[in-house]
Amino acid sequence: MKSLIESVDVSTRGKRRKAMVIVIGLLEKIRFAEEGYMERMPINLQGSNAYDVADESVATIIDAIASLSDAY
Repeated sequence: MKSLIESVDVSTRGKRRKAMVIVIGLLEKIRFAEEGYMERMPINLQGSNAYDVADESVATIIDAIASLSDAY
């Protein structure tokens, strides 16, 4: 049985572009969830390692979205 990723048809440029839109949308959803996690952190933890890691994750996801958006 094929995995979800293996079943995605990317045989044409148009299909690859549509798949990229889905990937970017999923990354946006992940980014918003990570930002929500950061917003729910108590103030006394906002200088913690967990907060810094989440902040770095958000920045990396934003960079990935920008790079992927430039691909097509």
